[in-house]
Amino acid sequence: VTGALALPALITVQRSSRLVVHDLATGRARRFIDLGNRGGNPSVSLRSGDAELWATDYDTIVVLSTTDWRIVRRKRLQNAGAGTQQFIGDFTFDDDGACVVARPFSGDVIAIDPATLRVRRTARLGRQPLEVAVLSRGHIVARDWKSGALLRGTLRRSWFAA
Repeated sequence: VTGALALPALITVQRSSRLVVHDLATGRARRFIDLGNRGGNPSVSLRSGDAELWATDYDTIVVLSTTDWRIVRRKRLQNAGAGTQQFIGDFTFDDDGACVVARPFSGDVIAIDPATLRVRRTARLGRQPLEVAVLSRGHIVARDWKSGALLRGTLRRSWFAA
């Protein structure tokens, strides 16, 4: 188990692209939600008044409806060479509602439009940002994956989608 969320009891499992809806009364899995078979290690977060569940599936962001667990949007956010995959890092939401995602293999943090999942802003930090926090006015701080160093930057409008 790598994470949990009470909506109902939702469990993420390392190296799995499936979320487990857990029945707390019986201690058994009640349902499995497939995210897309990208390699797993999902992290999850609620958005829009609990109407959407946002999840990562290795290199992809996935948005599900919490009413029927149907995938409503999905986009691969980290490209890699042929025959390989490279994961995305943490994600959070800024004050404007954009989803802010760390991309360790691109050396940046991106802000994506929640409706279209298109990249709107980018902060090029260098190194390998893994965890990210959004401050006021587009300022961000991130933690480098390998060294743990603090990285700082500002989200700027992205003219070319990444």
